[in-house]
Amino acid sequence: MKTKLLTFCIALFLVLSCATPNIETGQAAQKKHPERWYQDKWCAEKQGVVEYVLPDRTRVDCLTDEYAVEVDFASASKWYESITQALHYAMLTGRQAAILLIVEKPRDRKYVNRARR
Repeated sequence: MKTKLLTFCIALFLVLSCATPNIETGQAAQKKHPERWYQDKWCAEKQGVVEYVLPDRTRVDCLTDEYAVEVDFASASKWYESITQALHYAMLTGRQAAILLIVEKPRDRKYVNRARR
């Protein structure tokens, strides 16, 4: 059945690279790239519309012919918020909800597993 609870198909984009050290400080960088970088790259590959504005003035991170996609970093506070946002966008667009979780650290994989469940 194409539209079970995975009508909210979880599009997972795994960027499995550890944080790179900052040459000047020796500290690990917070993020390899900003969220928008991943959003633009993925959305262009899927021929979607970036930051599609809805009637309630919320913005779909990437709207494709089939999906309303919320893009966010995989983290303790973001993975479940992504699901709610994607469902909201799906309701307003008539598309299937999807989330694209950005994983930059191996320990963030646990949030991908939680979203899959």
